[in-house]
Amino acid sequence: MSFRHSNQCHPARRQIVSIHSYFSPLKLDTRAGSRSHVLPAAFLLALLTLLLSVFYHASARAQSGKPVLFVTATTSIAGPQPGVFTITRSGGTSSAVSIPYNVGGTATRDVDYTLSGTAGLDSPFAAGKVAQAFNFDGQSRYAQFPNDPAQDPTAEVTIDAWVFFNQTPDAAGHIMSIVAKSDFGRDLDLQAEQDNRFHFYVAFGGLNVASTTVIQSGRWYHVAATYKANTELKMYVNGVLENTRAITVAREANGKPLGIGESPFFRLRFFKGLIDEAHMFNRALSAAEVQSIFAADSAGLCKPAPAANCVTPPAGLVGWWPGDGRTVDIENGNAGTLFGLNLMMGAGQTSLTVNVNPTGSVGSNGKNVVFTLLPTPDVYDLDGQASSALVTLSGQTISNDFALSSVEPNRGGDTGTITTTVFGQNILPGATVKLVRAGQPDIPGGQSVVTADGYSVTTVFDLTGKAQSGYDVIVTNPDGTSRLLANGFAVEPATPVNLFVDVVVRSVIRLGNEYPFYIQYGNRGNTDAINVPLFVSVPNFVTITPDTNLPFQVAPDGDRTLVTVTLPKVRARSDRLPEFFTVKIKVTDPNQVHHIFQTRASIGQP
Repeated sequence: MSFRHSNQCHPARRQIVSIHSYFSPLKLDTRAGSRSHVLPAAFLLALLTLLLSVFYHASARAQSGKPVLFVTATTSIAGPQPGVFTITRSGGTSSAVSIPYNVGGTATRDVDYTLSGTAGLDSPFAAGKVAQAFNFDGQSRYAQFPNDPAQDPTAEVTIDAWVFFNQTPDAAGHIMSIVAKSDFGRDLDLQAEQDNRFHFYVAFGGLNVASTTVIQSGRWYHVAATYKANTELKMYVNGVLENTRAITVAREANGKPLGIGESPFFRLRFFKGLIDEAHMFNRALSAAEVQSIFAADSAGLCKPAPAANCVTPPAGLVGWWPGDGRTVDIENGNAGTLFGLNLMMGAGQTSLTVNVNPTGSVGSNGKNVVFTLLPTPDVYDLDGQASSALVTLSGQTISNDFALSSVEPNRGGDTGTITTTVFGQNILPGATVKLVRAGQPDIPGGQSVVTADGYSVTTVFDLTGKAQSGYDVIVTNPDGTSRLLANGFAVEPATPVNLFVDVVVRSVIRLGNEYPFYIQYGNRGNTDAINVPLFVSVPNFVTITPDTNLPFQVAPDGDRTLVTVTLPKVRARSDRLPEFFTVKIKVTDPNQVHHIFQTRASIGQP
């Protein structure tokens, strides 16, 4: 088959991408090409030729193609049913991958919501001295906050926190950082060392003051340290001054990020246990002020929503990290990042879901949860337009009952099949789905696939010749219990299959390295498209290899190489969650350095 422009195609778009002469992380670029409807005549090639121009240049650094990850809020409202984040992997599915992530937003984890749905969602928070605390594993988990000049003192400072050790530093075999704003010769570090004592370092490394208390695991300590330039360092434990050291130096600001539970500069100082109510003041507190924080005990200092018997914070507060279900400095509003949280996506797995389960807590209505994928450049790339997503809480509580919430898509055409998903909770494996309307035969779904978390079931309905109207959706669990969504689905007049295709590419490739390009496709029509041909072509000096289990053909087409694959099905109304086809691209001819080439993708009507 010839792969050429025709008057059935919209004009192609070309984007020239500049290149740097030095090696830099490769960028992900999504180009939305022109789209058109599929023409009704059989075997007429449809729609779209999308041209993306790519520079590539030689480099000695070898690198294999990597998958691209992105996250979407496939259910953006949580309550009374869960909100759902879906993490999708395109390409590179042959091996398992560990995906670091961060959870932020205005909602408080374990108070306003919980997360469930996959491995790696254990909470980084736990019951603390005052409400919740940061819960660190001593291996990889810590919180990091951006540099704030107000938290980079040179004249005076106080740092304090409640700490609970699950393991002592000598048993762990390493220093444990509590609060760290580290740098060579410009330290500001409160930590526990392998002598099982608290140490506070300021300026250069040897300048520190230590506690006399010997740390034990399994108990709470309040530790506070103060600094006055050219005067003294002091160490307090449980409200008692334990040590003072005279100094004749002043600390210099370092502009580094601040860590809780690990030093972002001096690495491998992971804390194992709980850190709660960490504070920083821009002055050296008095002994009486330190004693007042310790005496407040579990009531703590008074927050905007104060607890009973709380204590008014001393003046000069510039940083407050309570660990109350959010990685946020509540004094200045700076959001931090929790490192050491990792999801596992297994070999062959292309997606996983994270469920946001609202608790219905007072005041949670309208709060949000932001799920962010963190980069691991040596393992995968992130879609820059979809590396984070947001779910909003409705303030309603999830029940434990078998229930249905929604259908997507919720309508289909009367001339073919449609693949649809029913969302709810406690849907059991083996559940069946059907459409019911009084006076009409039931429309049974085909073989159903229930997700492991029981929050959805997917099936296929054959709507050919069915009466156009609204239908109730009924899901029946294997134990015979059924739930109904009244008028949850509509059979409507069929609209033509409306296919589209885009390409996700790298803006730079390098000679001799193989890279994945992603062909994104879908169907805006209201019936599934069956046996759809997909075509991808590149110049013949480019090696192209499909990454698929489907049968395909690779053949010359003039001065280009053409890949042809038949997609068994393109789901109706899949524009909300498109599908992907991956090809691997490689150039080895050194004569082609700095050459511009075009990748073309087209999808046709069966």
